[in-house]
Amino acid sequence: MEQAGFGAEEELLATVRRDLDNVESALAKLEEGTYGLCEACGEPLGAERLSSSPAERFCAGHERPPGHPSLDRDSGRAQDVHR
Repeated sequence: MEQAGFGAEEELLATVRRDLDNVESALAKLEEGTYGLCEACGEPLGAERLSSSPAERFCAGHERPPGHPSLDRDSGRAQDVHR
């Protein structure tokens, strides 16, 4: 039983680290003057999208590019729902 809790803690820690990476990336973009632009196409993300997710990195059309780490996180959440 104890190991199950440890696994959940590891998963939570990984999620927090990914979220922190996204926030740090957004802060760096503010400094560079590129905050609010899609990393894939360079188009503005829009105020509505940024207000719901201030660290958003991609527009709706490029929400999940191949190989992006958010795929792993989202897949894990989907698996948790189906358990």
